[in-house]
Amino acid sequence: MNDHPVGFNYPAVAIGPETGIVLDSAALKTAANDPNTDPWVRNANALYLANTLNLKVADRLYFAANGVAYMTCATRHDVHNTKNVYTTAGTEPVNYLLLAPQSGSKLCLTCHLK
Repeated sequence: MNDHPVGFNYPAVAIGPETGIVLDSAALKTAANDPNTDPWVRNANALYLANTLNLKVADRLYFAANGVAYMTCATRHDVHNTKNVYTTAGTEPVNYLLLAPQSGSKLCLTCHLK
């Protein structure tokens, strides 16, 4: 209830300026009135910020048999800890299991424009 939503069609929701769609004022007004879209969510081709593997959000979406690309927990988390941004502060791991650093809100700003 207080966590990030998962299991939704990411490309259908992500209609923000970086989707490659030129949004005019009428399209933005329509999006503002549609609870199923968000004009401030980056498209699936957005790169994870500060991830040295040049991963895109699309690389971590779950593509179902019906062709829909879903946002899942694995879109933000690397449960096998192989593609995450692993740095250390002293001897302790930072960003463990995350695909972008939390510092500077890089993980959030990978998908969100605000």
